[in-house]
Amino acid sequence: MWNLIEGLRERGKTVFLTTHYMDEAEILADTVAIINFGKIIAMGTPSQLISEYGGKKTLLVKKGGKPSYDLLYPILPDVKLQSDGDVLAALENRSDLTDAALALSGRKTRFEELMVKRPTLEDVFLNLTGKKVVEGELR
Repeated sequence: MWNLIEGLRERGKTVFLTTHYMDEAEILADTVAIINFGKIIAMGTPSQLISEYGGKKTLLVKKGGKPSYDLLYPILPDVKLQSDGDVLAALENRSDLTDAALALSGRKTRFEELMVKRPTLEDVFLNLTGKKVVEGELR
């Protein structure tokens, strides 16, 4: 189906696509309308919506646990230790990532993976509606 939609778009055709799969909309759509209770609450290109409503980039320290949390909490504005041992931290500016990497590497902290997650259209939907989409269903 994606190939068909992309083919129509390449030929200059307009396609209306209704989906709960935000990753699908982010890839296929030139313009996205976020609808909540039958009303359009935001509209724009995926990148415009993500920039305006997506929130901040997030640092994920996979299985970093309390030691990673304790190192990041004093230097980053919003740090959370999750029940599975992952640590999430909002990155406010460019220096936050450098500061976090230096803090973690300088203390011989153990973790499985260090990853920066950029906001997605899914984050936009969640931020605007308060609802999460799981496997195409609102929750």
